[in-house]
Amino acid sequence: MQANQKQPHFSPPICSTNGKRYRYGFNGQEKDDEIDVEGGSYSFKYRIHDARLGRFLSVDPLSPSYPWNSTYAFAENRVIDGIDLEGLEYKSASKFAETMTGIKYNTRDPLSFSVYASPTKFKISNGISCYESTVIAYARANATVSKYLSDQKMPVSRYPGIEWFKKGGKFHSFITPKNAADMNVGDLMFISQSGTNFGHAVIIASAPIVSSDGKTFTVEVYTTMAINGKFGKTRYTFTKNDKGEWIYSHVGYNNNQVSAKMTLIGAGRVDDDGINNNANSENETDAKPKDGDGSSNQNSTDSTNPNSCPPNDNSTDTSGNTPTP
Repeated sequence: MQANQKQPHFSPPICSTNGKRYRYGFNGQEKDDEIDVEGGSYSFKYRIHDARLGRFLSVDPLSPSYPWNSTYAFAENRVIDGIDLEGLEYKSASKFAETMTGIKYNTRDPLSFSVYASPTKFKISNGISCYESTVIAYARANATVSKYLSDQKMPVSRYPGIEWFKKGGKFHSFITPKNAADMNVGDLMFISQSGTNFGHAVIIASAPIVSSDGKTFTVEVYTTMAINGKFGKTRYTFTKNDKGEWIYSHVGYNNNQVSAKMTLIGAGRVDDDGINNNANSENETDAKPKDGDGSSNQNSTDSTNPNSCPPNDNSTDTSGNTPTP
């Protein structure tokens, strides 16, 4: 094929004579080199990103829901570890978890999802338990995601929560210990002490780093009792035993200073991207005129409405006879 021949629109781009060949770059987005220098701009779904400034060129469509954020910033200025959702917002509930740093540990009977979602009904300053912290982070981080989880009846206690994720749904799923390397930022990780009723739940703050021999991995998490008995970020290191289980030695578990061997149960994942994109698609569909709307049937008569207009005198009835005036 000659370099100047046209290709079908679905074919890969032709390599040009100056060696430019790959269209995608930062954050996996397509380059838009027509605006300025090569690699200077990227076309996200909702906005154009200026890579030279580290800023978007237009206001975030979700800015009314996040008044504390800059309307032009990329991933809330998390340019190293952040992934911007197609020009919308920083990925996952891990960002909200960060705001709970320093909150004391407290335990109580589980409340309802709607209570945890409301800052006026539940004050996190009064203290939080481990699974409570994960529910609160997702209940408050994003209104669209929160609505999905509420509609899907996300449990507010740990063991039912594990089963809920294992059962799965359109936008939530479970990652087994075998696939621990696939865990990522914002996932809810579950660990348990074998032979006891003790367990723990945390929010993953960074993707796992697996050793070259595949026998250990390290992951940063947001958790209760991380810093002087308070909520914060810490690092867990898991080691694979002879049974193939991932084991973590948790010191100070259950308010004592002994080491407890904790086994990785798995991780629950909430698909933020899918939930938000699905909601946007539904909003776009709702905005389109439906068949029968507007003036598509101007001569129709609503027999139940006394103010509706009758057909004009030149119309013909179903028998083919012209009606008498």
